[in-house]
Amino acid sequence: MPGTAVASRVERHWTTRWDLPAERAHVQEILPHPCVNLVAYGGIVRVHGIPLRRDARRLVGRGAAVGAKFRPGAFAAFCRVPMPATRGAVLTLEHAFGPEGVGLEAELLDATAGGDPDADGVARTVAAIERFLAPRVPDHDPAFGLVQDVTRDMLRRAPEVRVAAIARDHGVSERTLQRVFRAQVGVGPKWVLRRYRLHAAAERIGAEGASDLAGLAHDLGYADQAHFANDFRDAVGLRPTAYAAACGHR
Repeated sequence: MPGTAVASRVERHWTTRWDLPAERAHVQEILPHPCVNLVAYGGIVRVHGIPLRRDARRLVGRGAAVGAKFRPGAFAAFCRVPMPATRGAVLTLEHAFGPEGVGLEAELLDATAGGDPDADGVARTVAAIERFLAPRVPDHDPAFGLVQDVTRDMLRRAPEVRVAAIARDHGVSERTLQRVFRAQVGVGPKWVLRRYRLHAAAERIGAEGASDLAGLAHDLGYADQAHFANDFRDAVGLRPTAYAAACGHR
């Protein structure tokens, strides 16, 4: 759990480990959330902006990645780069934070030396990140507050909800919501809502299979099954039926 001083901005700290035979490699693919991650892995430290498509990482040998996942819109308060420019980008800490990022990078490289940090190294990594971020958390940030309220609402609402309805319910115009999301998150609210829909679709297909794709498309607010299937394939890399088969459904 993130410390109290940064919990409003950091959703969670995470660690991934792998230990593969020398002759074997594994490609790990994920459909990212609309969040920025700060990650130390393989002797490098980088800020990963929101990937616009699925993220694929080739893992070999033995190693670990340690990271901090920021809440949607949270990274804008720390970053010197306009958030739209971080989409799909991988930034050095100096690029993201300015000269002070160089010192943080040195701390994280030391904590994760060897590429497979033990529990103490992970704890040092988390502590260094939080020590850097805590004094930089704004006392008052209404734009970020709006993003947090809206993204929480998106996750609670029926999947077919429209951005215009969400904006109205939060007392702002759709244009204002689009402007705030682009400045704070780097992508528009429609993109975020669509990503949440595709996560919901993947979870449902993984659990239930693909026997009723027309019904699923309707539930998610798509005009037709073909549009949904194309969006799913573009984001996940597989058509819904192929994804269901990969999850063990026949």
